[in-house]
Amino acid sequence: MYFVLTDNKTVAMKPSDLGPMFDIRLDTQLRVELEGNLSKNHDGTIVHIINIVDKSKPKIQDGTGMALVNVVFQGIIFRPFKNEVMDCWVSEVSKLGFFAYFGPMKVFVSRSSMPDDVIFRETATPVCYSDADQTVVIQQDSEYCPYIT
Repeated sequence: MYFVLTDNKTVAMKPSDLGPMFDIRLDTQLRVELEGNLSKNHDGTIVHIINIVDKSKPKIQDGTGMALVNVVFQGIIFRPFKNEVMDCWVSEVSKLGFFAYFGPMKVFVSRSSMPDDVIFRETATPVCYSDADQTVVIQQDSEYCPYIT
């Protein structure tokens, strides 16, 4: 689910960023580029940059004047696995299924993926999916635990 990741990234800095505030601007630029985005090498979402482990000296790129810095960093990555049960928060319900959030990801659970005894109740307030005896109720702002296949 959540892992500590050590990875590297080449960050392009403006020449105006070079100076006494370089380390702070590099840290900010790295966070803006990576946090909340998918990791290319590890198939997950980078949730938070913990710290910068190492950085190279800036090298000026020909033609653009940008300073390229190779940064080694540690971050927290969120990666769901197959056959995992997740705690989700339901955000929207429609007759085709429902949207839910788990961690930083938004997922859609299709009507065809739900048990056969769970039906869509259009006349209920709020609209929901439930079984005949109302023991299972999936509605907006409720919790649900889907099984990832």
